[in-house]
Amino acid sequence: MPPISQVLVSGDESETIRDRSASLPGSIATIKKIIRGNDIVLVGDRKPETILTCINQGISCLVVTGDGRVPAEALEEAETRGIFVLSTPYDTLYRGAPHQSVCAHSAHHAR
Repeated sequence: MPPISQVLVSGDESETIRDRSASLPGSIATIKKIIRGNDIVLVGDRKPETILTCINQGISCLVVTGDGRVPAEALEEAETRGIFVLSTPYDTLYRGAPHQSVCAHSAHHAR
């Protein structure tokens, strides 16, 4: 049986996760330019300030791939803002588990 994603922060369960999705670009300046509210962002193991920048952009869901570490301050900020944070053992480009399905499955089971 393939591994399942883990819900780290359940977010606002009254909301539907939707909008564009993006794998996390390189610099914080690029993130601020490209990532916008309600986006679904996939990240690997990134620096805390990079993950916090995504959360502060108002994304709807952060999917941490490859069982990457999420700093406590990022989890706290996501919870305050009602943002879903999921952790999955799949890498960012794994074709067998589309991130929309991972988000929907995890959000459903978080209730």
